[in-house]
Amino acid sequence: MKKIIFTIFIFSGLYAQCEEYNQFQCSNNDNCNWVEHFTYGNCGSLTVSQCYDFPGQCYVDSNPGWYDNSGSYCTGGTYQIDDSHCEEAQIPMPECSEMQQTDCSIENGCEWIADIDYFSCDNFNQAQCNQYESCSWTLQYGGSYGQWFYGCGGLYEVDNSFCQDFIPQIPECSEYYSESGCNHDETCEWIPDLNAVDCQSYNESSCDGVDGCSWDEDIQYGYCYNLSEASCDANPECYYDCEFWHGSCAGCCYGSCLGGSYIISDNSTCIGEANAGYCTESFMLGDVNSDNSINVIDVVELVTIILASEYIISADMNNDGVNNIADIILLVSVVLGN
Repeated sequence: MKKIIFTIFIFSGLYAQCEEYNQFQCSNNDNCNWVEHFTYGNCGSLTVSQCYDFPGQCYVDSNPGWYDNSGSYCTGGTYQIDDSHCEEAQIPMPECSEMQQTDCSIENGCEWIADIDYFSCDNFNQAQCNQYESCSWTLQYGGSYGQWFYGCGGLYEVDNSFCQDFIPQIPECSEYYSESGCNHDETCEWIPDLNAVDCQSYNESSCDGVDGCSWDEDIQYGYCYNLSEASCDANPECYYDCEFWHGSCAGCCYGSCLGGSYIISDNSTCIGEANAGYCTESFMLGDVNSDNSINVIDVVELVTIILASEYIISADMNNDGVNNIADIILLVSVVLGN
């Protein structure tokens, strides 16, 4: 910790010196940057005492003309104030493509893309083989005549990993598995499943993926050490270990039932009210051809879909899960404005 603090102190001291440097010192220090800054004013706006602060630029006229007998005044045109100074050089942040893995991993706007390929060392000669630590030049046996020979073995890697700007992946609507997630995306719409079953019909793996359902774990455990030898042998989760044999009878032993715990009963179930359905891109009901308007063209498109025994959600006017004549009647009614 002392070493870190000392290092920070040294660097802060180096940068603090920039403020004290003149232009020559500043220009010859890579950690500093000379900033030129000039402001200008009119000598006539200065008082006599201020006028003396700008020799060579302003001067006091003590001999006013016949038109002004008020006494001395400042004149001389324009004066210049030089506020140029030396400051700490601003080190530009490198682009993601310029970063190594460590810097890339901690920079929020970047992501490290791992791209590593592995290749066989078999075709290398000895000089090439020695260039890679993962390749080894060894005595091998083989070939068509079953001879011993030296060859290169192992695998070497070619690392083409790189750092790039982080591009957040926008999920497709179909990748949302809950109504809350779907409705959070303005481009998506949740379609309820009219035939959704009760939560209790889902197993554990399916339960957590259904919005409104949750897995209620209700398991009663038993422990092997409480079982007799016969019960222990009958339980596949336990096993009886004979700690020592005794001579009172052939094959008798004193032992214990081992194996940890076992399940006596499992009444776990999926509980809640299922809000099953699926997420799809937002649509206008009746806009069959997705041109943002509902007209006779949509009716013709719907007829084509029905004749092809296909289905499209935007044409399911009565939301019964199928496209049929009932949808055509309702769509025509919409087009006619009824």
